[in-house]
Amino acid sequence: MTSLTLRPIDLPRDGDLVIRFVREVFALSFDDDRFTREFGADGAGYLSWLEGRLAGDPAEASFALDGGEAVGLVLTGRFHADPALGYVYTYYLAPEARGRGFGEALDEHAMAALRARGYARARLSVAEKNLPAMRFYARRGWAPVGPRPDQPGVIYMEKPTGAGL
Repeated sequence: MTSLTLRPIDLPRDGDLVIRFVREVFALSFDDDRFTREFGADGAGYLSWLEGRLAGDPAEASFALDGGEAVGLVLTGRFHADPALGYVYTYYLAPEARGRGFGEALDEHAMAALRARGYARARLSVAEKNLPAMRFYARRGWAPVGPRPDQPGVIYMEKPTGAGL
């Protein structure tokens, strides 16, 4: 059993760490400059986007904590193109937290959060070059459902949340 706990993100307090984590997600999935191109060098554009998301439901974003230290991030919500689908915007674990079962705990948390909001299915995006993530998602029951039309080299994956079972 993991010692992972989750707590909601407090943007005024946690913004710098959120930016650091999401910047690494972008570097792993795309290139080192994409985050800066999309959200600015200071990440203010990302924090503004996230603030808008959390205004609707603050529980959509949580830090994963190991012994009180933030080692991961999960952000869920509604899929913009299909309101019947839940969406995992971000899964992130710091390198030192990987391989300890925390990824499974993050996935279980995300599915429970989406299931509680009534979503029967969840979707996420993954860069095809991020092979470790793709393997992890496949082990967790995520299946490819096609390319993401607005982002070459990125595919959608889906899985049932367990709602209604």
